[in-house]
Amino acid sequence: MISPAFFQALKIIIERLEDSEIPWALTGSVNFALQGITITPNDIDLQCNQADIHALAEYFDNYATTPVDLKISEKIRSYFGQFEIEGVVVEIMAGMQKKDSAGNWLPPVDITQHRIFINTQGVEFPVLNLAYERDSYAAMDRIEKANRLAEWLHQQEEG
Repeated sequence: MISPAFFQALKIIIERLEDSEIPWALTGSVNFALQGITITPNDIDLQCNQADIHALAEYFDNYATTPVDLKISEKIRSYFGQFEIEGVVVEIMAGMQKKDSAGNWLPPVDITQHRIFINTQGVEFPVLNLAYERDSYAAMDRIEKANRLAEWLHQQEEG
């Protein structure tokens, strides 16, 4: 479920990026909730392509809490920045790369290949396709989320 504070933060994001030509999408738990999965999001995650992350961050300069920088973990690397809008943590990511089983970094994903648009409460949101999200979580060994998405997608196919 999306709380009123989250929905207000989402509306601010949509309004700020409305005239932008930057391709971006909501990902993570907010995406799941917007697409009908019962989940309470902890934050709002935005993803864009690597070339656009600094331009995207400029739209939210007055909300910045962590400047955009390259963040590297054992299996994932991406550019990352954090903001707070209406008391809600907003994280932006770009150029996300995952390591394959041989330890090589895979090329960054072009989000426009996996982005769809949904309308919720009269607002159109760019979101990532849930099948892509399922595969991404599986690739990051976040099996519980991948399985939850797989189960939900299976129920939608049957229902």
